[in-house]
Amino acid sequence: MKTEYRYIHFVEVSGAGSAIKRFSVRNNKSREQLGLVRWYGQWRRYCFFPEPCCVFNADCLSDIREFMAQLKAGGEEGEEGSDE
Repeated sequence: MKTEYRYIHFVEVSGAGSAIKRFSVRNNKSREQLGLVRWYGQWRRYCFFPEPCCVFNADCLSDIREFMAQLKAGGEEGEEGSDE
């Protein structure tokens, strides 16, 4: 799974043995967390939860979308999980 992009990268932050994966979205230069990609039970899919006051351009949003599409293609979506 691709986790490195031009401006951002994704780091898995799931707990050991967790069935539901969580990923920190981080800036490549500062390594600051920009948000999380995590399971959203109400929609039964992974969604992006940005940190307050973060601004994203179309390229970054496209990269986040591509990453979530990889999760879906890899069978991560549709699994039963917690309603975090």
